[in-house]
Amino acid sequence: MLKKVIPLFTLGLLLCSWMYMQGNILIEQLKSDNEQVRIKAKGKIMEERKELIDGFIEIVKEKREEKSYNKLNDRRLLAVQLLGELRVSEVVDLLVDDILFCPSQEANKKTIETVYPCVSSLIKIGKPATLSILKRAESEIKDGDKELRIRERTSIIYNYIIQRIEGDSIAKVILEKELEKEKVNKETTKIENLQEMLKHYEKK
Repeated sequence: MLKKVIPLFTLGLLLCSWMYMQGNILIEQLKSDNEQVRIKAKGKIMEERKELIDGFIEIVKEKREEKSYNKLNDRRLLAVQLLGELRVSEVVDLLVDDILFCPSQEANKKTIETVYPCVSSLIKIGKPATLSILKRAESEIKDGDKELRIRERTSIIYNYIIQRIEGDSIAKVILEKELEKEKVNKETTKIENLQEMLKHYEKK
């Protein structure tokens, strides 16, 4: 298991080393005429993948400590990026929870994806991210414990992700259908949240 003390450079080297050494061996085994060898290679690939992903998730979940803030951000940034590159759909809820993660070295950049790396990774993962965002519409945007500025920013980011994944027209249809469903269910809070998200389309 990857440990949270692993520095950024070492983590990158470990990944490259695993891909080069293990990857070549396992690919050759997948080409084997022996069915048992192929099955074993497949199992090993899945095992190695899980170990890597578990390590990345552990890093993303690390608590911020001021004394090591920049190093922690470096590790978390790389882990978030790798989860996106590997299209790890099972981590969409984790990335949505951490949607406002903003590494200090990226803060001066102007696009949503460069400021908030979880956004870029969620877009790469695709449709599972849309489902996770819709699931969170009930509480994330209008949470009474959040400042208005944070809530508005979250709403904008949610819309941006859905638009990038689904396209503007389909994203709007998805939100409208979700709104109609919640009107039937009379989920007042979620109705307000979805209406807030749909306001962004009125400006287009």
